[in-house]
Amino acid sequence: MKDLKGDNTPAAKRRSKLAITIANLEEKIKTHMQKTTKMSFNKAEDLDHALRESKRNRLVIAKMVVLRNELGGN
Repeated sequence: MKDLKGDNTPAAKRRSKLAITIANLEEKIKTHMQKTTKMSFNKAEDLDHALRESKRNRLVIAKMVVLRNELGGN
């Protein structure tokens, strides 16, 4: 991604805000995945919960990919 320092256009501000949002989401997902991988699945409801969380994580990751594409990143 290009260095946007000194670029005060509305589009640059949006890109900067999206980049910060993506970084925050990535950190939250990383933290969440570290917590959930330590879970033990002793009960069926624990497994159901983990599956729901996995689906939610996939949706968040898909949204992050869309945001990255809007930013012109890889």
